[in-house]
Amino acid sequence: MNRVKFFSKNDWACGGNLKNLEKVLNEFNESNIYNINDIIEFYNCIKYINNECYLKDWATEYIKKIKESVKELNKIVACFLSKIDESNLTSIMESVEYIYEDDFWELFDHYKIYNRISEKKFDEVLKNIHILETISNFKNIIIHYGSIIREHLLNYENSAIILLDKYEIVREDKQKQIYLPNELTDEDKELILKNYIKSENPNINYLNVIFNMQSTKDMPINDKTRLMAKRKIKEINDKIFSENSGILMETLVKFSKDITEEKILKLNGQKIDCTYSSEWIENNTDYPTLLNNFIYLFEFTDLNMRSNFVSKESQLGIFEKYISIQTKKAYRKGVAFDRLDVLSTLQMSAYYSELQRINIRLEDIIEWFFKKYLLDEFNIKDYRINVPSEKSNYLEKCRTILSELDNILKEYRLIVENDEIDHELFQISSRPIPFYDIPSKVKNKYIYRNSEEYNLISFLFFSDQCMLKCIERLEEKYSNFFDTIKNENIKPEECLEYEQNNLNILISKNYLEIDKDGYLRFKNKERILIFRDINYNEVTCYWKYPKNYQKEIDKMIDEGILKSENTLFSRPEIDYLNYYLNKSEFNNGLDLRNMYIHGTQPSEVQADTIHKNNYMRILKIFILSVIKINDDLCTYYDNIS
Repeated sequence: MNRVKFFSKNDWACGGNLKNLEKVLNEFNESNIYNINDIIEFYNCIKYINNECYLKDWATEYIKKIKESVKELNKIVACFLSKIDESNLTSIMESVEYIYEDDFWELFDHYKIYNRISEKKFDEVLKNIHILETISNFKNIIIHYGSIIREHLLNYENSAIILLDKYEIVREDKQKQIYLPNELTDEDKELILKNYIKSENPNINYLNVIFNMQSTKDMPINDKTRLMAKRKIKEINDKIFSENSGILMETLVKFSKDITEEKILKLNGQKIDCTYSSEWIENNTDYPTLLNNFIYLFEFTDLNMRSNFVSKESQLGIFEKYISIQTKKAYRKGVAFDRLDVLSTLQMSAYYSELQRINIRLEDIIEWFFKKYLLDEFNIKDYRINVPSEKSNYLEKCRTILSELDNILKEYRLIVENDEIDHELFQISSRPIPFYDIPSKVKNKYIYRNSEEYNLISFLFFSDQCMLKCIERLEEKYSNFFDTIKNENIKPEECLEYEQNNLNILISKNYLEIDKDGYLRFKNKERILIFRDINYNEVTCYWKYPKNYQKEIDKMIDEGILKSENTLFSRPEIDYLNYYLNKSEFNNGLDLRNMYIHGTQPSEVQADTIHKNNYMRILKIFILSVIKINDDLCTYYDNIS
């Protein structure tokens, strides 16, 4: 039986539920005998009408009639619930259908049924049915049975998940508020986490959340507990790899003299195989070309000089968006990010070795960029940089290069603000500057979304969750509505009935029009393509567009739809840098800068291998900074100066 279930007034299942609601109301007779599932279904019908959810073909008089019926439903619901007591609670609960379990406890809370159920009886309920996750959404129940619920939380294996859901984890489905009894102490919370770590089959994703947690007033955690989680993670990973379970993903990067092309990229299932030409490197050893290889050969950035390292929401899969565990202060990343991160680190490592083979140090190229290139091209004097020496080990190189990264960015800020590097001024402040505080010489450098209109239009055109794309004859051929309109002749009446309002929004706001043949066509293509760029990359670059697009961006800034910022790095790049170098923003960051500057780097047997890998990671960031500085100066002198 298709029961009526209210999720939200904007849920895509609304239309089907309203049709079922009609049937329920037509068959309703107050003299009938109804069970608990009928009562909960009436309650869901009431929710739809109270939220003014109606079908398009419902006339005004019919809606008035339905509202009168709802009054009768309210009476039936209240009457039935008033008769629930200790004598029938268990039998009623056992008959509640799965889809209505949360509704039952919502009614239990709202109608204060708990006043008729003793603590002893509720204790029996908790012993026999695992409902702690469900009842934690209802404040009055938690307050009323606080002491009993505390005892069950201490003995329930998955209580840690309830705590993490409340304090750490962010769900894409916007979960309800979670409540905990006042009787639960800070010591109780830590004990619950420890018990979960020591349990037989803890989920490694939740263990990672515990390991990355930062202690707060509401959810304190000490370093010993976090270390327990770290060791448990290692134990589970060792077991997984020893059993050869999981999916094997391979990434190979190499240089060869046996290829004539500059590069050959092969993708085979989960294997990425990149081969680069040694001959190309040997024949093009001038420093500008060797630096440009990071853009055009290794694709560290796109052609708008936006970093390709960063995590993008558009690259997250359905599982990563809606099912995977994300914490409130975590850098959100998925498989695509991790694969690109491994690839780019291997590219840097292989290129570094290839340059060494022909007696060129990448550090010397970096030094040339700041000391000679900037002077010759832009008359920037006195840039000071001390790159790691050839003889230093990788631990020493990591410490030196991180210090110099701070220095070159602080020097660039002085250039932007004062048109020169005043080293006395530079020496006054010894603190590293936040990445968002490094300015650009260019106005309107980066463009970002800035309004609900952008969010709505972007969702309607580009989201794979928007049902406008569902054209029956196309059978889910396209992943979003933009691609559907771009590739097909679509008439308005082909869109789903309950999506007609959204379609009318796109037409009324001049994003779509209907041509003489009755087909939907794009209107104001410049604006839509700008939206598309921001939707995929989370930022767009004003000065990389032709004039007609710049004028459209200017209009949208004036309308408040978009906004501009003038920083050296874009927001996604700033987030990426903070993820890599510190934990100021994200609790799952690699923390490379703090690790080496404060001396908490690894001391394992294979520490030198770890330091080498970290040095390649830091070099990636240094090269990205070089690219961004060069692009900022070129953009300024080409367009503004």
